[in-house]
Amino acid sequence: MNALPPTINLLPWREALRAERRRQFHALLLLSALTGLALVLMASALHARRLAVQESRNSWLRSENLKLGSQLAEIRRLDQSLAILDARRVAVEGLQRSRGQAMQLLDALASRVPEGIALRSVRQAERVTVVGWAQSNARVSGLLRQLQDMPGTTGAPELVEVKAITTGQGRDARRLFEFTLVLQPSDPLAQPATRHAFVANAQPQSQPRAQPTEGKQ
Repeated sequence: MNALPPTINLLPWREALRAERRRQFHALLLLSALTGLALVLMASALHARRLAVQESRNSWLRSENLKLGSQLAEIRRLDQSLAILDARRVAVEGLQRSRGQAMQLLDALASRVPEGIALRSVRQAERVTVVGWAQSNARVSGLLRQLQDMPGTTGAPELVEVKAITTGQGRDARRLFEFTLVLQPSDPLAQPATRHAFVANAQPQSQPRAQPTEGKQ
């Protein structure tokens, strides 16, 4: 059997192997770059989608906040209107109550004025101020007793001042006593009001002129 002669490879196989490996490396590098780029694009698209969703939610919240703000403004306006109406209602109720109270006080006062007393004015604010004339100090004391526990008042009447006056001239001159007393209403008015009443018991015929004070109680 004849032995085969040895073969010698004269082709540049090492260079070809290195070139093939370089091509594979470049292909893997390109594939990795493409894969990374695809991942970046996918992440960017996902992020953009999330941003769009969040922006849509923010827009909805802003629109709802505007609606809520307008509703709150309307509620505040209604509250102000209700407060004004309630204040008017309270004022009307107070006026009606004060009118009834004033008429009650005037009726009770007129029915309790004794003989020899003439009331010049009745003024009601936080307290009722009564100004009038009396024929004597005893008449004033009698009026004070009559006004004790008068309906619509609380406590005893307070005599502020008594002074002697003279009305008329010459033979028509008359000596009277001008008095001022105050009463405490059982339900004081919220807003001061002034009312005048005149009772024709012994009203002087002419304007009195003051003389030196004889006494204060």
